[in-house]
Amino acid sequence: MEKFEGRPVWHCSVSKGGNLRGLAEWGRAGVIADDVLSGVGEGRVMDDPGQRVLHVRRYTTAAEAERVGGAVDVRGTEDHRTRVAAVLRYLPSGWLQTIGEAP
Repeated sequence: MEKFEGRPVWHCSVSKGGNLRGLAEWGRAGVIADDVLSGVGEGRVMDDPGQRVLHVRRYTTAAEAERVGGAVDVRGTEDHRTRVAAVLRYLPSGWLQTIGEAP
């Protein structure tokens, strides 16, 4: 979870293709992001199509924020390394090095 405009949000990032297998276009990436975020949050805060990745954010509800707690940036932590290791098998060889995240 992260913050957007001072409020905690759920955040999902999906590749449009060329970097991750099976995602051919932005439309499909948006469907996947919506599916991942279904059942959490409220509204669709922001679609942020970058060059390679679509970022979709939804505000957390008050009940979710109370249950989950504050937003935490896990980058550079053991939790971050565990999360990256969990998705390595889905990434093309050498992809992490191209974004400066060598394991």
